Amino acid sequence: MNREMGAGKYFAVLLFGIAFGFIEAAIVIYLRAVLNIGGESLFPVPGTLNGRAAWYLTVESQRELATLILLICFSLVAARSMIYRLLIFLLAFAVWDLVYYLVLYLYLGWPQSLLTYDILFLIPTIWIAPVLCPVLVSGGMVLFPSVLMYLGRRRSLSNISVLHWMPLMAGMLLMLYSFMAEAEHYLAGGLPPRFPWWAFALGYGLSVLSAAHYTYSISRRNRLRYG
Repeated sequence: MNREMGAGKYFAVLLFGIAFGFIEAAIVIYLRAVLNIGGESLFPVPGTLNGRAAWYLTVESQRELATLILLICFSLVAARSMIYRLLIFLLAFAVWDLVYYLVLYLYLGWPQSLLTYDILFLIPTIWIAPVLCPVLVSGGMVLFPSVLMYLGRRRSLSNISVLHWMPLMAGMLLMLYSFMAEAEHYLAGGLPPRFPWWAFALGYGLSVLSAAHYTYSISRRNRLRYG
């Protein structure tokens, strides 16, 4: 059995993501209370960017960067090979994101639905999308790494080839574009709904197909024998 990612380490990554997601949600709960944000009042955005609120959101953007650094460092120390480091990062990030929305729903009753618009990120500009989008992305980022880690217990996981990287990166860039394409609209006080669904759907489809093909290619390999 491949010792790179046993069941114990897998569940430890899940637990890390769950705990980190709860911490993230708790911070947002406090931030909403400080800024007096409730329900759909995330919009218009400029209403939350005045005076002291702007200072809080500057700190928040720096905290987001620190969160990414923490997740990257966690994945670097959790595995030796780059492919497993990538899978651990994706899995921890996705569980963190899903738990974040679950905790907010349980404590605040928000989001009201998967089509509720959210501010996803603040770096390098504001990201806006319906909650359904990050939930779909995170769902895939839980599924594919989990399947690959399971397959990797008896098969060798090679680094991702250019054949898979190209559509995967194209898909990721399209999804990032969909999140930031309307930044000016929202920063100018615009209201939802305004979202390029075509870019998200195309990007998500490319990413899923690439990940699925890579996973299939791994499943077709001969099983490793030990002992």
